Amino acid sequence: MSSLFTALGLITAAFLVHLCLWRIHRPSNHTLGLLAVFGITYLVGLPVLYFCPVTHWIVQKPCLFLQITIFHIVISLAYIAFYSILEEDSPSLSIVTMVSAAGSVGLEKEVIESRLQAGDILESRIAASMKGGLVKQQGESYFLTSKGRFFARLFLMMEKLMGLGRGG
Repeated sequence: MSSLFTALGLITAAFLVHLCLWRIHRPSNHTLGLLAVFGITYLVGLPVLYFCPVTHWIVQKPCLFLQITIFHIVISLAYIAFYSILEEDSPSLSIVTMVSAAGSVGLEKEVIESRLQAGDILESRIAASMKGGLVKQQGESYFLTSKGRFFARLFLMMEKLMGLGRGG
């Protein structure tokens, strides 16, 4: 149980560092920035835990140290993935927000479709893919970069491995 509280403390510290840094300056590449914040917080937090009289014994035990490390990595990556959903205007999040704003009246399918088509969702996703180096534009067409091909193969392999159909 103490390793859970220690791991939660590290994650909380990383989250607070993230909030403070983002209030001062938002990096152009949020994913890389978040990876750096959570990674550096972990690396700085370990010596603090080691020299702290209350928690030094946790870090010294390999099994507990491994639990803390795995927990930190998993929660960090989950948060980074969640943040990217909030950062960009995802179609799913847009639908939920629109239907929520409609309240008890609800929203017809045609209204949702028209609002999604009128929005900048597609443009923002293409821009984010280009900014991330996954896609490049040549003339009126878009092509995958080598980085984009790598991730496309990775996602296709994971879909196949998990037995998932093509979806969104």
